[in-house]
This record gives sequence, structure tokens and C-alpha cells, in this order.
Amino acid sequence: MGLDRIRSFYDSRARTYGQTDEEGTRRYNAAISLAEFGPQNVVLDIGCKFGLLHDLLAQGRVSHEYFGIDLVVSATVDSGNSSRQLVQANVSDGIPFKSCHFTHVFCLELLEHIPSPLLLLDEISRVLKPGGQLILSVPNPFYWAEVYGNLRGMPDTEGHISSFSPQNMRRLLEFASFEERARCGTYIYLPFLHYFVDMRRWPFARSVVYLAAKDSGAPLLP
Repeated sequence: MGLDRIRSFYDSRARTYGQTDEEGTRRYNAAISLAEFGPQNVVLDIGCKFGLLHDLLAQGRVSHEYFGIDLVVSATVDSGNSSRQLVQANVSDGIPFKSCHFTHVFCLELLEHIPSPLLLLDEISRVLKPGGQLILSVPNPFYWAEVYGNLRGMPDTEGHISSFSPQNMRRLLEFASFEERARCGTYIYLPFLHYFVDMRRWPFARSVVYLAAKDSGAPLLP
């Protein structure tokens, strides 16, 4: 019953997706800045929408093979770009790829939406090559809008069912056999000015991006 309600919630939200996403672009750019790429990169983008990450990597001339997963079919309609391989799947049921397939997995603003975050991290570990990189972002619980909303008792409108402090995230990554290697922030939104400010100092940013490596002690790729 609960999973059906989650699917229905995101089916309705997918109808509002736009092809341009300033907030998403800022998150992806912060995530890309943390990642370390080699000559051959096989990238999985979980919660991909229209495959924006692929476009940004191509603009940055990062050689890569791109795969994207999203929950709702309307979010994975390809525009004829054969270099983007988009799949409709519910990652709560597992990631539909073989083990040790990817060098990088990007999972931005998704973990807070799913019923079992640790199970997803275990699946990400499974599909990553040894030493592969997980680039993960979650909303910052100390961001001014989060604090204000909690103090005022305002209802959640984004479908968030979990919240992660840096301490929580480090422990969660450890349980899934990841080692955190770096973190940064994304941006601050100033609503009265309708203005975004890039903010890499995570304590004040809207979201926190984490870089983690599969297998503690393994070198980052390559």
C-alpha cells in the first residue's frame, strides 16, 4: 500500500518536470566537481529524470557511457539521443544491472525519498566496481528553509521520508562498505531576491554532496 502511494505521488510530480532545471544543474555541477574520472567511465544516474547529468558530462568533455534510472515512465522518455540509455525501474526492488558494472554511481536527492536507504546503498555497492565512486546528495537538515519549516510545523511537499545529518550519513555509508572521501555543499536560495548563490561550504547549503569509495582502503578510480 505504501509503495503504491509513493509511485502515485511521483507519477503526479513527473508531469510537472521541466526540461530546464536550475537547481538540478547546480547539484550535478557540485557532484561532478567531487568525482574523479578516468579515460573510461561507466556512469549510472539514479533518479535521472531526463538525463541532465549526461549532458553536463558531455559539455565537460568527460568520456563516459551513460545509464539512467527513474521510477516513472514519463521521466525516462528519450528524445532520440542514443548515447543516453534510460530505464524505468523502482530501485527499492533492486538495481537492474549486473554486479561490478559501473565506475561511478550518482544518486542525487533520492535517498531521502525511499523506504530502505541502506538496501539501496547495498545495491549501489553491488553494481560498482571495486574502488568505484558513489556521488550522493541529500537535503541539508541545517539549511535555513528546513529549520524554518520544522520550527513552524509546516508540512512536507517534496515526499521526503528521511533526513540525514553528516554523522548519520557517514555511519550509513560505513554500514554499506563505503568510505566517505569528501563532501561539499550546493547552493543557497534567497527567495525574496529569487536568486541562487553557489555555496560549497556545506553547513549553510541547501544540499550536501558526498563522495564515497566502495571498499574501505581501496584507491579511487583510476
